[in-house]
Amino acid sequence: MRATVTISLVTYNSADRIINCLRSIRSQTYSNCNLVVLDNASSDDTAAIVEKHAPDAEVIRETRNTGFAAAHNRIIGRVSSDYILVLNDDCALEPDYVAALVEQMEQYRDAGSATGVLYRIGSLTGGFTRDIIDTLGLCINHSFYTGNIGSGARKSLATRDPFIVFGVSATAALYRREALEQCASLSGADANVKQYFDEQFFIYKEDADLAARLYRSGWNAYCVPKAEGYHVRSTKSMRFSRNVSWINQISYRNHLWFVFKNIAAVDSIRTHLTVCAYEAVKVFYLLICEPRTLRVLPDFFKGLPLIIKKRKKIFSSGISYRALPFSRWI
Repeated sequence: MRATVTISLVTYNSADRIINCLRSIRSQTYSNCNLVVLDNASSDDTAAIVEKHAPDAEVIRETRNTGFAAAHNRIIGRVSSDYILVLNDDCALEPDYVAALVEQMEQYRDAGSATGVLYRIGSLTGGFTRDIIDTLGLCINHSFYTGNIGSGARKSLATRDPFIVFGVSATAALYRREALEQCASLSGADANVKQYFDEQFFIYKEDADLAARLYRSGWNAYCVPKAEGYHVRSTKSMRFSRNVSWINQISYRNHLWFVFKNIAAVDSIRTHLTVCAYEAVKVFYLLICEPRTLRVLPDFFKGLPLIIKKRKKIFSSGISYRALPFSRWI
């Protein structure tokens, strides 16, 4: 029997792009899948458009914006499929995207997650090009900075075989149900409430945090180059800054939570020293160039006790033996 797939799509004021996203979902050659859409209290006609153009989809309407992590958690928790494709509403997929990822994960039982090659595009309304890579997955370096592999590169890896990466960007990622269920118990949340993505992060870095838990637990993440998709990158990613101040703040806060939650004794002394040096340089940079970003520090400290509680739960679970795969940028 073919494995079942649920496409988990979260929308928010997506009326200008959702039709093309839905078209790419309907074009998938993998037939044993269904679509569940959660609309995060959009103020436009997004939910109505989804109901019109995807009549077979289950549509959930939230009364408030619960955030990326909580919205996908709600969908994942209500379905029982073998795999869940977490998808952004600003993405479009080639017809064999789901089929190629399922094939890879069925072949490799160590695969907890997988992504294809996502190319960066300006919008979902024009023609799609394969000129610039958006992501091949996530990598992490010794400073605990995580980023997208191949981001901005002008090259194609379509002829390469699948390869292991640290984690996958939740832009268009396929997760194995078994892996998610194992790591949900490591979220540190209330025992009665499963959190696959850590809802404390709300948005940004929640996929890196899940990647770390999956990797520590022994699951591998794969990039499958023959699976191709397209992503509208709404903010220009940079090492220390982005072009929207509130994104800077949330991303910086969540990065600090990610470090405190996931750095472990099994990681080398070099890693601990590098993290301290990197964060010191970053604070100095922000004081000079982006002081508004530091306004988020009170929020960081307010949430730190819960992060430490989650950390203790993770590293008392017996799965912390596996050091993270630190690497240079690819």
